[in-house]
Amino acid sequence: MIYLDTAATAIPEEEAIADIEYAMRNLWYNPSNSYKESVQVKDELIKTKEIIKDFLNLPGDHEANECIYFLSSGSQVNNWILSMAKKESMRIISSKTEHPSIVKMKPDIFLKHLSTGEINIYHLEEQLEYINKFREIPFVSVSLVNNETGVINDIRKIASLVHEYGGWIHTDLSQAIGHAIVDLSYYSVDLATFTSEKIGLPRGLGVAYISPNFPKSSWVVGGNQENGLVAGTENQYLPYALQGVLQRIKKDYFWRIRKEIKLYRQIVYGIIEIANKYNIYTEINLKYLLRVKNIISIWFQGISGMQLVSLLNEKNILLSTGSACHSGDNNPSEQLLAFGISPEKAEETIRISFDWRLTFDDVKQFLFMLDILFQLLKE
Repeated sequence: MIYLDTAATAIPEEEAIADIEYAMRNLWYNPSNSYKESVQVKDELIKTKEIIKDFLNLPGDHEANECIYFLSSGSQVNNWILSMAKKESMRIISSKTEHPSIVKMKPDIFLKHLSTGEINIYHLEEQLEYINKFREIPFVSVSLVNNETGVINDIRKIASLVHEYGGWIHTDLSQAIGHAIVDLSYYSVDLATFTSEKIGLPRGLGVAYISPNFPKSSWVVGGNQENGLVAGTENQYLPYALQGVLQRIKKDYFWRIRKEIKLYRQIVYGIIEIANKYNIYTEINLKYLLRVKNIISIWFQGISGMQLVSLLNEKNILLSTGSACHSGDNNPSEQLLAFGISPEKAEETIRISFDWRLTFDDVKQFLFMLDILFQLLKE
């Protein structure tokens, strides 16, 4: 199998699986109890939050256990954060290119994009000025890395502008961790989200960073877990394994990025060579240099994206036409359409995503099979 769909779910790391097994065998006690085994579990949960604080470079005066929260998915985190903003009557600004867990919360304003894919800062400023006339508080939610195109937004510039108008800024880091610089103190972000299945863990853990100054309200009521804001006994297995995942990313970050760049070049140059061989016009969607290299949204003129993906899947090469959030939907990607890409072009687009574990031999095999399929499709 050649796996080219890590933007949907990354393959769980062997080390993470071993850590989960260790936790299930040794850290299964309820962390809310007072005996030493439970206290040890609680200590491990707090240790994980401290590692997250360090990894995200959160402000030093923020207590990890008072600004980091564990839920069961990134969608839950996004829903909770936007629900709190709505409860405070903030005016929510976002983009139709965001994850459905943001878009379906019905933001008040959707931002425009430049032709290169990044947020139109001038349009954002216009909306902030409009909201300011009514003395309302803006809340802006923009992902650091887009999950279909890999485009990186200038979060630091966006945050600076939002704060100038007295607002709050939230960013989803799910596609950024391990593939882009993630420094929330530098970006000056107030709230953030990331999820376990994008970074080498099984799905089941959503992580929220929420500034201590942000007005919070309960998401699930019941017990006093997560400072009384998210009731329910914590999942200690995934947070325990998250410690090692983040430490390995931090240790090997630049080596992994260098390999992803080499893989990107091998894939893109190889595809272009094969497409030219069969007179198929191809290009990467949104020609913007500031993007992660492990997500490639690529258009093949005259070739159905769904058909190509289906044929590759039959050959045990797993990839997709776009976000897994729209799986089973035969319509063009709503995200690509929101970027201004035509429906015809969106239907002829596939998304290739990978991480550092992909091998150069895997890429050669993928390109070999693509060559065969293009020959069949052109006959």
